[in-house]
Amino acid sequence: MKERIQKVRTFVEGYQAALIGFLAQLPEDGFILPRSIVSALGMCEIWPCEDAAVVLTYPATNSDTNVVVRDQTNQTLAQFMKQSEVCSYFDETGEPGPMRPSLAFPERNPADQRPVADDFLFEKFSLDDLISWPPATELEALGLDQRFFAPRFNRISVFGWNAHLGSPTTQALKDLRKAYALRNSSYRLTDKAEKAGSSEIIFQAALSQITEFEVLLDRNHSNSVRQFIIEHPEIIRPDYLRAYATVSVNDQIVDLILLVPGEQSPELILVKLGDLDGAFFTEPNAPSETYSSVQAELSGLEQSLKANPLSISSVNLDVNKASFQYVMGRCATLSYLQKKSLYEERVARNRQFDTYDDLVNRFRFHVTDITEIRDRFLPVETRLQTINVKSDVDFDRLMQAIDREMQREKIPLPARPIEAHIRFSSVYSLYLMNRDPLCTKVNDWFDRWYGDRAKITMGLGTMGVILRGDVLRMEFPIGYGLNRIACSRELTKERQPVVIGTRENPPTLNPLDFVAGLTQEYATTLTDQELEALFNQFVFGRIAFMRIYEIFERTELTKQGRADLLASSNHLFDSPPNYGLSKWASLQAAEKFIKDFIAMKGRTAPRSHNLKHLAMIAESHGLPKIPEYWLDDIECSAEVRYGGISVTSQEAIDAQYAALQVCEHIAIQ
Repeated sequence: MKERIQKVRTFVEGYQAALIGFLAQLPEDGFILPRSIVSALGMCEIWPCEDAAVVLTYPATNSDTNVVVRDQTNQTLAQFMKQSEVCSYFDETGEPGPMRPSLAFPERNPADQRPVADDFLFEKFSLDDLISWPPATELEALGLDQRFFAPRFNRISVFGWNAHLGSPTTQALKDLRKAYALRNSSYRLTDKAEKAGSSEIIFQAALSQITEFEVLLDRNHSNSVRQFIIEHPEIIRPDYLRAYATVSVNDQIVDLILLVPGEQSPELILVKLGDLDGAFFTEPNAPSETYSSVQAELSGLEQSLKANPLSISSVNLDVNKASFQYVMGRCATLSYLQKKSLYEERVARNRQFDTYDDLVNRFRFHVTDITEIRDRFLPVETRLQTINVKSDVDFDRLMQAIDREMQREKIPLPARPIEAHIRFSSVYSLYLMNRDPLCTKVNDWFDRWYGDRAKITMGLGTMGVILRGDVLRMEFPIGYGLNRIACSRELTKERQPVVIGTRENPPTLNPLDFVAGLTQEYATTLTDQELEALFNQFVFGRIAFMRIYEIFERTELTKQGRADLLASSNHLFDSPPNYGLSKWASLQAAEKFIKDFIAMKGRTAPRSHNLKHLAMIAESHGLPKIPEYWLDDIECSAEVRYGGISVTSQEAIDAQYAALQVCEHIAIQ
């Protein structure tokens, strides 16, 4: 229990420090912080209950101690809420009230396999809207003189002992973004919306705003659209911290300057708005006069800002993190190649050349990212029409153009469905997720067009991990783009053979989901140290296998070497296990990759299994030195194949890990 309590304390302290750090970087301009952020800051009491820790956040004091751990209680969280004096309500004069906070038992967590689960063991959440009125007056009109009650604390947080806490810095940034998104959309609140959770409030307000914005777009009146965006900067970023309209910056007029949350510090977006009927390109695909002029304007703006950094309310912001956004025209007027050209400009420089339809797509993405409501999609046909795809024939034509482009770049056929998804999503600012019906439509096109030839039949590879003395198989999916990796005791078992992630939409992978045969009941008992070990092994193996996978088809030797890596893992799970053959296969994999490097340098490798001798030859031709202890873990006599030399499971796995490191070391070259 002491370890669990310390884990919660470390998280709470880290969260408070991160949030204070974010707020310290905001301009001192008199803006009032969102209520939920004020509630989250202060002195915290941790009350350890049987199923969870209750954290009560009080208004900030001058005390040196910001986080205090109270005595452990043998009560459940529900009992603590009903009986503890700290949960009492008071009016403004200090008189106790007739009510106190209560929490409904959460829905059963998928990770919880117990027959009875009336507790908060897997929960993690916070509440800060804690004011209450006496029951007798709930239906009456509430005036300014109406008596109300509240607890002494501003916020109550629940941390179940089996909940995944994650990063306190990430959580602080997430809460900051959500708080500002809620404040920026509050003008659209209705009585019904105010009774919903904050995520639903933001989501519904966003839907209303998008509808209003799209009506203006369809009227094709540039001034109305421009004015709407200036009055409602949340269309650019729903979580903006500050917005400044029609600003003169070094002799240029910028329609909007937004200060938005960043991973390390607030960042600037400078937005210029063009005409709805403006064109980025002429008919022959040459840049239009307007586009060329705007590029020159943004270059001048960028250079002048570096010479004279922008200061907002005494805060000097890093202009190197500033992004420049120019919006003009509609997406339907652009071909795929033209749209890709605009996208590549954004990748190469910190500039975005968007259409007004791109704003809608990006706004939807930010809203789903903030609210974590990721299961509501617009109809496929509606989204395709905005990019001038009005029929299946149009869609076929677009996908063929993307496919021909990949053919010219010699992208292997099995990799094209994934790459097509990334290009289609990125170029058109669609932010597709794997379960999006539009993503499914892209995959279905490749199934129809190429059949089984375009299917990937295996992952990257597998390796052994030792957990409590047992050897288990860890599998690695093929991955493209960016992915988050977070180790959680809660299994999902969604073992996708291919994982696609973009910078804006990185999916989360749980290493435990890729350990074959691991049950939920067993996973629930894993210690933090065991989770950390599995996390580190998954990251190591995935990076190594990805780098090896990228080059394994280059030569016959690298193909055979990758097959040896697969064999080294398979022999660990023979019945009975054959650790000797596993270690020999690891040696064979390392040997073939070293020999391939020697051959790549135009030399002939000797017919030898002596890894140290082969490594010395490769190093003499430019291979960075291979650590000797890697080779020591792999080296073995051929007799291990026949049982003449005993090999333990640990020795076999050590050899496999060392072989992966050697092969990755060479693959990088």
